[in-house]
Amino acid sequence: MDKIVPEIFKKNIKRAVANVISFGDTDVFPHSFENILIRQNREEFVNVIETVSLDFDTHIETHTPQFESTLVPAGYNGYRWVTQIDPFWNAYLLASIIRHGSDIEVVRLPASQKHVHSYRFDEDESKDTLYLPNNNWHSFMAESHLRAQSSKYVVITDISEFYRRIYHHRLENALNRSCEGNVPKKILKLLTKFSGGSSYGIPVGGPASRMLAELVLNQTDQLLVARGISFCRFVDDFHIFSDTEQDAYKAIQVLSELLITNQGLSLQKSKTRIIPSNEFIATFPKHLLPDSKPQTDRERLFSLALNFDPYSPSAQEDFEALKASLGQIDFLALLNEELTKSQAHAPTITKLIKALKVTKGKLRSQAIATLLENLEILYPVLSQLLIVLSTIIEEIEPEDKKAISEKLLSLIEEKSYLIELDVHKCYAIKILARYNDYRVDAVFTEWLNHGSPFLKRDIIIGFVARNGWDHLSDLKNRVAGETPWVRRAMIAASYGLGDEGKHWRQAQNFNVFEKFTQDSASRLGKEKLGELL
Repeated sequence: MDKIVPEIFKKNIKRAVANVISFGDTDVFPHSFENILIRQNREEFVNVIETVSLDFDTHIETHTPQFESTLVPAGYNGYRWVTQIDPFWNAYLLASIIRHGSDIEVVRLPASQKHVHSYRFDEDESKDTLYLPNNNWHSFMAESHLRAQSSKYVVITDISEFYRRIYHHRLENALNRSCEGNVPKKILKLLTKFSGGSSYGIPVGGPASRMLAELVLNQTDQLLVARGISFCRFVDDFHIFSDTEQDAYKAIQVLSELLITNQGLSLQKSKTRIIPSNEFIATFPKHLLPDSKPQTDRERLFSLALNFDPYSPSAQEDFEALKASLGQIDFLALLNEELTKSQAHAPTITKLIKALKVTKGKLRSQAIATLLENLEILYPVLSQLLIVLSTIIEEIEPEDKKAISEKLLSLIEEKSYLIELDVHKCYAIKILARYNDYRVDAVFTEWLNHGSPFLKRDIIIGFVARNGWDHLSDLKNRVAGETPWVRRAMIAASYGLGDEGKHWRQAQNFNVFEKFTQDSASRLGKEKLGELL
C-alpha cells in the first residue's frame, strides 16, 4: 500500500502554530482563551490540525468554520469591517499558506527591485515569524524618498477597501498559476465560508490574508514594471514617480485601468493626489530618513521599537534599554500636546500608549489619568489603549486600576459610543474581570444575553477569572444550541464547577476540537483557569 503524501506537511503546521502562539490570530481582536491552551499543549494542537489536513472535506462539513465579522474604528468618523476566525481553522489556513509560501514568493517581483516592500515570505522554517524583517513600511518610505530625489512628481494613492473587495475567482486563478496540488482549492473553500458565502473578501488582520493579498496584486506589479512605470508599493499604498505632471496623470490612469480590469478593484479618489517631488521630500518624516539622528522628542519616540517581547532570552536587558531610551523623552509633554488638538495624530498617540508598558510609578499614573480624561479624542486608537491597559492592569497602582475600571463602567452605564463596539467590549472584559464590584456581574450578564459569539466566549472566561461560578453553573444548561466558541469556553470553564462540571461533560458528545479543549483545560486545574483570560 502506497504511503499517503500529505498536502500540508507537519513542519508547515508547526510553523503556523508557533506563529499563532507568538502573535495570536489577528492584530485586531484580543487573543482567544484557546491561544493559552495552544501554547501549553502545542504538540497536541499540531496533531489536531494535521488530522484536519488529512481529511479536510469531512472536517469542513462536520466542523463548520466559526467566524465573526464586526466593525472597528477607522479614523474619527469611519469604520472598517474585520473578521475573527476560529483558531483551529485559522491555524489550518495559515499552514496552507506556509505550505505554498515559497511558491507564491517566487512568482512575485524580486525584492531586490525594491518596488514591493510588503510581506516577503521568509523561508527559514526555524522562525515563528513568517516575513522578512527588512521589507516593511520603513523600507517602502526610504525607497520612496530616494526615488523622489530623481523625479519631478510623486503620485500618492491607495486602493479602496482592498481586503474586502478581493474577488475569490481572481485569487483562485493566481493561486492555481503559482501552486500545484489541491491546497489552493481548499483555501478558496475556507475563504468562501469566512465571507458568508460571498465570492469576494478575505479576513482582515491575519498573516495568511497578507500573503494572499500580495499574490492578488502581483499581476498589477508585473504589468506596471512592463509599462516602465516607476513605483513603490506597501500593501495597498502606492507611490508613483514621474518627470512630468502629464506622465503622473497617465500613470494614475494606467494603474486604475489595471486594477479595475484585472482585479475589480479601484483607487480611493479622495486619497489620490499628485505633488511635486520637492514637496514630498520637504514633508518627509525625518525619523524615517536613512541614518537619521532624532532631534526632537517626537522623532526620538518614533525611533524606538516599543514592541517589547517578554519571552525573549534578553527580555530584561531589552526592557532596561528601552526604559532608558524612553527616559530621554518628555513623555507627558508629548501626550498633552497631542490631546490639545481637535484630532490627535494616531501614530504618535499609539506610540505613547505603547510606552505605558515600560513607564513606571508617578509618570505612568499621570499618563493614565490624562488618557482617561480624553477618551473621545482617542477613539480611533481606543483598542490600542485598552490592549495596553489590559496587559498592565495587574501591575499598576490600585488607585489607577480602580480609575480605569470605574471609567469603563461609567461609559457602559451611559451607553457611550466609545464602548458600543464588540471589539472594545472584549478588551474591556479583560480589565473588568479583575475588578471586584457587583456591577461587573450585571454588565457581563447583559452582554452574555445580547452579545456576539466571540463576546459571549470572552465573558465566560471573564466569569472564570472572577470566580463567577454561580453564573457559569446557570449558563452550562443553556449552551446546547450555542456556537463552537461558546461551547468550548464552557468546556474549559466547567473544570471550575467540580462534580457538577464533570457530570455536564459526561453528558456531552465532544468533537475533535472540543476534545482538545477538554484535555488541555483538564491539565490546568481550577486554580489556574483564571489564567485563560
